[in-house]
Amino acid sequence: WYFGELSREKTNELLLDQPVGTFLVRDSTTHSGFVLTVKESDGVKRFLIPFMPMSQKFRFGESLYDSLDDLIRHYMNSKSAMRLTQPAPKDVYLGLYNFQAKDDTEVSFSRAERLYFIRQKGQWMLCKAESSGQIGWVPVNYVQEVGPFSPELHARLSGQNDQACVVSDCRKGKFLSLPKTGKVIRARNPSAFLEGHLKIQVGELLRVYKVLQDGFCEVWREDQVSGLVPINYLELLDD
Repeated sequence: WYFGELSREKTNELLLDQPVGTFLVRDSTTHSGFVLTVKESDGVKRFLIPFMPMSQKFRFGESLYDSLDDLIRHYMNSKSAMRLTQPAPKDVYLGLYNFQAKDDTEVSFSRAERLYFIRQKGQWMLCKAESSGQIGWVPVNYVQEVGPFSPELHARLSGQNDQACVVSDCRKGKFLSLPKTGKVIRARNPSAFLEGHLKIQVGELLRVYKVLQDGFCEVWREDQVSGLVPINYLELLDD
């Protein structure tokens, strides 16, 4: 039920169509602590869980808890108005490229392998790799969210060749020939040390000409500036 650094928008998206009582816990972006988000009959509700440094406990309402586990366990067994019934489902991802772990905090996976999301921190996700059963961090631009697993999509991605002119659009489960127009779905302001990487804004339209093996793609903007952006920051459109 812990999802790490998850935006409010993504949280609402995950819970909106779930049964009443479905919940998740994410990091708070404004306070020291966490946010419990619950699907209730009248919508998605958020509750701050601050961490109290003096007592080393978590406060929820007027009560203190030794751990988040204790708090969640209490409300899953509670008869109160707010009863937690089930954790929010976690997404399935597919590897877009082969990835070799560099240390024991990361996990290796192959292209088209299923990975089960645990939580996210910045540009890395903690996942469980299907082939090894191991848990570790993976770069977000090496994987693609597919939601409920599709054997057809897995077969398509497994058969994908390495040519740069073809990219699998996992949201639609089909292949797209490049160049294509890409709509920015996540803003990015890269470090000045990342030479050739573009700053992009949500809603901006880019022309995608090439997909690279590291998960980035070469694009052109309307102002004729070219550069690199992560492929999973774009929604590829039908021209």
